[in-house]
Amino acid sequence: MATIHISLKKPTSGQPIPVDGKIRIQPIRRFIRGNSFVLPEPFEITLENGEANVTLIESEFFGAWAFTELPGTPQEYTRYVKVPTTAAGTTLEYTDLEDVNPNTLIPVALEHSQLLQVAVCADAQSALAYSTAHPDVVVIYDEEAAADANLVAAQAIAASQSAASQAANDTQLSAQLAAKSLESVQSVKAAMDELASTPPAVSGDVQSAGVADQTVGE
Repeated sequence: MATIHISLKKPTSGQPIPVDGKIRIQPIRRFIRGNSFVLPEPFEITLENGEANVTLIESEFFGAWAFTELPGTPQEYTRYVKVPTTAAGTTLEYTDLEDVNPNTLIPVALEHSQLLQVAVCADAQSALAYSTAHPDVVVIYDEEAAADANLVAAQAIAASQSAASQAANDTQLSAQLAAKSLESVQSVKAAMDELASTPPAVSGDVQSAGVADQTVGE
């Protein structure tokens, strides 16, 4: 419930003076309160010295309240206003209530203003780029989806780095094996060259024996 203070005055020569009369109040449509339907039936309050207080249900249940000032007089005027939820003991001023269109419930102050433009982006980076290029547009993005995408990207980078590291290790191992193979081949070749350059000892003995035989024969 909300308590609303109403004050009406009329112009005179000098300062405005309070207006006597009535104000008719009614919800713009029926609504449910507890286990009952509340009908859009009007009721009236009387201004005393131009002022009155009224306690109403918040309009969030049905849209808006209609206030008809001084009904049945040339000054009759109807406002459609929202009555917000307030803390206990709080009094709202009638002049501070927000006027709305009774058909759309859009605040009257916004009906002729520029419509809000909203763009949806996939991640924070693209949202920043779009917002920079379109400063009059509200840009939103799914923070959770963006976080998931960043996680997937980080995992892909980690996997790529791991694969590159493994490939480097494999290349290094292959180089080490090739170096060892080359070293073995070179060792074998050196041994073969050494054997080839050293005359066999047996051949010398045979030649000496042959010379001795020839001497004896002579």
